[in-house]
Amino acid sequence: MSTNSTTAAARPVDLARAAESRGYEVTIANIVCAVFALVLVVLRVYTRLVVVRKRFWEDFAIVMAMVGVSSVPTYLASAAQKSCWRGLLMGSPMH
Repeated sequence: MSTNSTTAAARPVDLARAAESRGYEVTIANIVCAVFALVLVVLRVYTRLVVVRKRFWEDFAIVMAMVGVSSVPTYLASAAQKSCWRGLLMGSPMH
């Protein structure tokens, strides 16, 4: 009998690898992006206030947006530490 080449063979699951978490990689990427965005916002505000010496409503809005966006990952990280949220955020059933 010939085997059908379009079906994938069932590979055994490596339990050690399946238990690994890539959360630290995601956390590092989030921190790098947040720092990059913060540097850009600080440079824009510095340029507008010191160099141009003019303030507009969008300067206040961008600072408020940066504060708001920065608080969301902090909230999610603290929620992930709590056992009641761990099942929802990590995809495993709660016991």
